[in-house]
Amino acid sequence: MSTQAYKPRGDKRRPRFNSDVIRRTDRPLTTPQKVMINRVQRAAFKKAEQCHATDDLEFDLWQRGETIKAVDCRLSQAKNVHFEALMGHFCALAGRMEEAYEWMLKATPEAQRATFIRHKIDELLATLPKITADELEEETAAYRQGYGDAVCLRMWRCKMDSANASQLDVLYRELKPACTDAATVRRAAMRAMKGGMGA
Repeated sequence: MSTQAYKPRGDKRRPRFNSDVIRRTDRPLTTPQKVMINRVQRAAFKKAEQCHATDDLEFDLWQRGETIKAVDCRLSQAKNVHFEALMGHFCALAGRMEEAYEWMLKATPEAQRATFIRHKIDELLATLPKITADELEEETAAYRQGYGDAVCLRMWRCKMDSANASQLDVLYRELKPACTDAATVRRAAMRAMKGGMGA
């Protein structure tokens, strides 16, 4: 059996130029993908209107600018590889943060996922309130880091800086609801500052 790549009869081009070998990620967005993007774009635009954040632009101009901001091209020029990034960008603008995280995680190359998730964890920890009203910024940063490390130690027996992407992903999902409980955070933070492992 011949091992040569298939080439349509009469096609004089090299096999790598045939349309049947174009990578899926390089193909244009499909109609269902465009419909999904358009729906979340409109939800994001409605949210932006409520927050007076559209710069008085009509929907078409607004979504064009946000699309270019997200993937450096217009929606009509976007490829399949841009789909997850666009969904993540507009879900975030629509206030659908859980969906946005999932889409952005898919859009992030595997080698960069640990860095991406750690950045999201740092954003989450930065929302934690101070333990005392008069504590210094350095103390606040230390307890926030300590709380994240305490939960990571309990789950994986390692601190955040040593965790891999899969471990950080689970940690982020664990921290998100826990960070809304101020009492839990304070107890875990104080134990972390004393060198404890519990959360």
